Amino acid sequence: MSRLTSFFNRTAPRCWMPAAITTASALVASVAHAALPTNPTGVSTSGNYLENMRDYIGLAIGLVALVLAGWAFIAVSGGAIAKFNEWRVGKAELGDVKMVFIVGGLLLIVVIYLVTQAIGIIATSGAFANG
Repeated sequence: MSRLTSFFNRTAPRCWMPAAITTASALVASVAHAALPTNPTGVSTSGNYLENMRDYIGLAIGLVALVLAGWAFIAVSGGAIAKFNEWRVGKAELGDVKMVFIVGGLLLIVVIYLVTQAIGIIATSGAFANG
């Protein structure tokens, strides 16, 4: 039996496998840790705790605004689905369904526009401006 065949033989001891697994996991772990951010986006690294708290508050307000926009989307979607189900059963007209979809879409556009403007104003105001 040649050395190569005995190396991959099932009865031969596989002492190379733990070393190969350890090396592969070390390489994958070093690549995975290379791209991790150190601070959230928008938070300064100057070491000034008041600036960091100001930046974290700005990020929290932005998150609340995005949750508000998501809630508006869910509310409009729920109303549209309910009106569509009423039309399917025969309790509503097709014009009512169209109106709910059109008004709901316009409402979502207005809410998303206002949230975007609010986040921009808060981010550039004196209370939350970097610097």
